[in-house]
Amino acid sequence: MGGDFYDFIELPDGRIGLVMADVSGKGVPAAFFMAVARTNLRDLAAHYTEPGACLARTNEMLCAQNPMDLFVTVFYCVFDATTGISATRTVATSRRVCGAPTARSRP
Repeated sequence: MGGDFYDFIELPDGRIGLVMADVSGKGVPAAFFMAVARTNLRDLAAHYTEPGACLARTNEMLCAQNPMDLFVTVFYCVFDATTGISATRTVATSRRVCGAPTARSRP
């Protein structure tokens, strides 16, 4: 039991979201935080076309639900099969970056 997760998300207009992530810590706390992070990201992905905006909002939600001060590092790619174009974002969330506009993201 741990905090690694990989996911495919079916998005509107035939796009596909690919997620690879790792939560800090081990055992039940990391697995629980992974479940919260995955649930939040899957829920928000349909509402945000840009990966950076989706992860920024996910970060805000995770910071509000993080009493153990865990963090998650996420790679999120949105692939449009009709155009062959993908957009990516990598982010590490933590209590220290809560409220940061880009959530320590980089292109």
